[in-house]
Amino acid sequence: MTLVDVIVVGAGGIGSAAAFHLASRGARVVVIDRFPVPHAHGSSHGQTRLIRLAYFEHPDYVPLLRRAYGLWRELEALSGRTLLVESGLLMAGPPEGEVLRGVGLSARTHGLAIDRMSSAEATRRFPAFALPEHWEAVFESCGGYLFVEACVEAHLDAARRAGARVETGAEVRDWRADGQGVVVDTDRGSFSAGRLVLAPGAWAHGLLRLPATPLTVLRKSLFWYRPRAEVATRFERGSLPCFAFDSPDGFFYGFPQLDPRGVKVAEHSGGRVVDDPLVVDRGLDADERSRVERAAATHLPA
Repeated sequence: MTLVDVIVVGAGGIGSAAAFHLASRGARVVVIDRFPVPHAHGSSHGQTRLIRLAYFEHPDYVPLLRRAYGLWRELEALSGRTLLVESGLLMAGPPEGEVLRGVGLSARTHGLAIDRMSSAEATRRFPAFALPEHWEAVFESCGGYLFVEACVEAHLDAARRAGARVETGAEVRDWRADGQGVVVDTDRGSFSAGRLVLAPGAWAHGLLRLPATPLTVLRKSLFWYRPRAEVATRFERGSLPCFAFDSPDGFFYGFPQLDPRGVKVAEHSGGRVVDDPLVVDRGLDADERSRVERAAATHLPA
């Protein structure tokens, strides 16, 4: 049985960061993941994830995000990799909607710099967008995106350099507390530690043991669209910011064109329930596609 200070179950976005920070503070750390990292079975895979400071969900997130921005820059310096791009973020919707009201509250509470503008002003500044007259928009210059798989790899590489051991291909079957700590049983043996960090992503329901907190796994689909050739430069990185639309049909978001696939667009609301994370239908869902394409045709007509 392997004895360490901390076991981290899950080596995705959260687990990899926890492993690095624990190991850098001198803890003996083992990270366990059932798949090679990075992989496509969790939520920290693919190319990009949005990052923003003026969180509309609640102002209490803002101090955490300020700290996160600083830590991403520290990890970039440590790894020599570009992880965070502050491309700007335009969020648009009805002025009385949850999103713009929430962004405004976070900005006022914490003195954040945001540009509030009418829909006409927004489309003059960013002609790729088409917004209803009654909408308003908020531009946050420090919003942008993270290269999510590179972030996971950078955290794990730094964790290894700090002494952490990363065990991939090991399935966690159970864990239990004993008199002196915890024991984690896997198909490759047992690990014992004084502390346990659970960051299992889609497998949280079976491992966290929180019956009063129901957890649901959702399948989220992502789509890429190429702009028309004659206006393609409007959609490139450096011209188009990240964006989010608080529309009556749902909350849609996206990224500038970063590669030949085009502009990435997805729906933050919605999602299809997944019963077993190991058995996910990865086929194209016609309804999800039509919802995203309606939003794109309305707000990104080119």
